[in-house]
Order: sequence, then structure tokens, then C-alpha cells
Amino acid sequence: MLHESKSKQEIVAINPLDCRIYTLLKDIAKPMFAFQNDNMEMYTLEKDLKVFGVEVENFPEGIGDAFDKLVNMISGEVDRSYFGISEMTDKGFSYKAVAEEKYDGETENYNCKRYIIEKGEYLTVRLLDWRKKTDSIKYLFSEICQNAKIDKTKPCVEWYKNDDEMLCMVRIDATKE
Repeated sequence: MLHESKSKQEIVAINPLDCRIYTLLKDIAKPMFAFQNDNMEMYTLEKDLKVFGVEVENFPEGIGDAFDKLVNMISGEVDRSYFGISEMTDKGFSYKAVAEEKYDGETENYNCKRYIIEKGEYLTVRLLDWRKKTDSIKYLFSEICQNAKIDKTKPCVEWYKNDDEMLCMVRIDATKE
């Protein structure tokens, strides 16, 4: 479950970043590569990661717009990770476009909601050249979610490490290790 902070303040951002995030393609393409379970790796997130951002209102078509909105509000810092967080809620499917919080109070400065990506062990699959393979992301998560070790109560996380590399991440249930 994601943790959310409701405190808000407004500020106008300058120097928008070059948008590194994708617009999801329609659900008509098949994966561009064969997925193999041996591509899965363990990743340890050593501490909780504070992130902030916006919820996508029209999934999946609105993902690109949500990341554009987020990137345009943040100052010109380029040394920042971006994430997509998806989960099932009582209201249905939820997707959030979020960025790593760089300093205390940044979330409130941008009038956004804060979320926490919880520390712990994650089962991951690395996707290179992800911009050309966005239609494959759902298949990667589908394969990861077949693993008996994952915690199905936790959200799926897309970590956009840079313009080329992203990680699909699902938290491991510590009681199943």
C-alpha cells in the first residue's frame, strides 16, 4: 500500500526537464522480445524512497500527459529518477507518475502528493531501450507477478533510471523468502 501526504503548497517551476517518460501505445501490439524467467534479478532498496507526483486520470492513454505535467513543474535538475507506480485499489486500477524527492518539503513546494516506495527486496526485470518497448512492460509485470515470492498487496514499480534503462519491480513478501 502506498502512503500519501495531503499537505500542499503552490510554487511555479522553471527550466522544465527534457521529458524522459513514454506515452503508452494502444493495447494492440505483442511483446517485441521473448521473456525468460532467468532475466529476473533481486534488487534491495536499502531505505524507503520518498517520491511525489500526480495520479493518471485516464489510464493508459494519460500516462504520457501525467509525466509531461510532472516534468514541466520540476526545476531543471536532471539528476533525478522517475517512477511509475501501479496498483489495484477499491476504486479500480491506479497509476501514479512520480519523481524522487530531492529535499525535505519539495513535495509541498510543488503542491503534490507524497508517496513512499518501501524499502526491501524486489524482484526485478531490466528493460533496455525502453522507449521502443513500452508495449512490453505489461508483459514483464505479468511474468514477475507469476512468481510465488512476490507480495501481491504491494504496488508494481517502474523505475526509469535514465533514457535507456528502466526496471520493472515488484516487492518480495518477506514471509515467503
